[in-house]
Amino acid sequence: MLPGLLTTDLCSLRANVVRLTFSVLWEINVHTAEIRKVSFHKAMIRSSAALAYADAQNRIDDAKDDTPLTKSLRMLNTLAKKLRANRRDRGALELASQEVRFELDSETQDPLSVTRYELRDTNRMVEEFMLLANCSVAEKILDHFPHCSVLRRHPAPKLDALENLRKLLATSKACTKALNIEEEPSAAEVEDDKGDKKKSRKRQRKDQSAEEDQHQEHTSAAAISNLFRFNSNKELADSLDRLGALQKGQKQSAADRQVNQLIRVLTTRCMNQASYFCTGTLADRSLYKHYGLAMDLYTHFTSPIRRYADVLAHRLLAHAIGYEATAPPPQLTKERVQRQCEVINLRHRMAQWCGRASANLHTFLFFKKRGPQDQVTAVVTRVMPKQIFVNVPKFGIEGAVRMDNNHDPKMLEGRGEENMTEGGEEKKTAAAWRFDETRQCFVSQENSESKQARKIQVFDEVLVRIEAEEKDFRNKTLLTFQGLKLKMVKSDGSPGESPTALEATGLLGKKASRKEQLERARIRKEMFPEEIAREAN
Repeated sequence: MLPGLLTTDLCSLRANVVRLTFSVLWEINVHTAEIRKVSFHKAMIRSSAALAYADAQNRIDDAKDDTPLTKSLRMLNTLAKKLRANRRDRGALELASQEVRFELDSETQDPLSVTRYELRDTNRMVEEFMLLANCSVAEKILDHFPHCSVLRRHPAPKLDALENLRKLLATSKACTKALNIEEEPSAAEVEDDKGDKKKSRKRQRKDQSAEEDQHQEHTSAAAISNLFRFNSNKELADSLDRLGALQKGQKQSAADRQVNQLIRVLTTRCMNQASYFCTGTLADRSLYKHYGLAMDLYTHFTSPIRRYADVLAHRLLAHAIGYEATAPPPQLTKERVQRQCEVINLRHRMAQWCGRASANLHTFLFFKKRGPQDQVTAVVTRVMPKQIFVNVPKFGIEGAVRMDNNHDPKMLEGRGEENMTEGGEEKKTAAAWRFDETRQCFVSQENSESKQARKIQVFDEVLVRIEAEEKDFRNKTLLTFQGLKLKMVKSDGSPGESPTALEATGLLGKKASRKEQLERARIRKEMFPEEIAREAN
């Protein structure tokens, strides 16, 4: 980054202040968003206002605001939506990332809050016109410098990565539920609902349940295969939209939206890295394409104060429009430009690593000051033999949770003296969860062979403890598993508003065994005596 004086003042647009700019002008059909004419100019501009994204969004949403500035914003927003729709029709992907936002103390610069960065329509509006400018500049400089233009390409993703994602989606019950893939109850489950059966039929029910589990897995896999296709960027974009669609008349829940968002995040991680390149190094013009944006040509032009690639594009464009016709670019060879592109690509990756490290540091400082947070809802994004990776929507953070040393959280509070050694330390017992390699999930050790066994799969909600850990001269944010999170069901059968301590025990389920029912009743009686008394009256 350049010094703050340049980035926030001298090289930044400010309200009612004249600035020198490199501008792209379009003549656009307001009804179809068709580009009729494009031109490039060195110009002067005086902005009518300097607005934050939130301020601009508030103006657009305020029906009573009828000022000329707000009307202009609404017109641009409408046009941007049409441009976006046109891009999506061509196959542009609507992906997602886990970007967090920190609010810092103005004096100490300590983090006061950490949340997921919220994208508004105004963010997308600015993004759309930036994409259009970048695309227009790419076409212009390539026409004049076919062998030494600086463009940005995005190769198609590796098919095996997307195939693995498709298999992952097929194994997730939370995903199939959000996709309206109904799971038929097995005959064994129906029989279990009627009551305990004779021991002579236990093996028969187990075999029958296993067969129906296998049938259900094939059904889910087939449904996901029909919904999640990726032979082209257009097909993948349509698949991501279908994965979030609902049947007519149904209302999409927050959990369903969350699943769809995470599917887009996981799809993003299947993508190849976009990179800068010199056009003279690739003979095949089809390799210039940007897969994610569905554009044949693309470069970076709009942020010269943040990226050196944009500075190179500005220099090429200045010569292309004749602004510096008397001084052609010195030593403009494809070898020299390609070396510059390789350095830029390396620096870009290093900047990404620095950004992640900065986010991790500020997250650690936030939880160090705030203290441990118990029973925080997290969503499983990946399952591995010894750990799970989770996303915490409340704070917009991600992390790994160890599962090979977790004990069954029957009660989160008051573990009792029988679980302590003479030295006051907790006794070490076997882990409560076993990794099932076949189904790629964790299964509760208790009653693990039963149909009623609790499982932890991708997109399931769990409860975690978040705390800052300073150990071995390393500062990190530690996430610890505390139990499953299931929806609380009220006495009238309606879903509850929020989780309780009872949910953290992991004992709540759709069909509990007799032993679990008794244990649940005992815990409920201990934790909610007043509620039990009211029900008795």
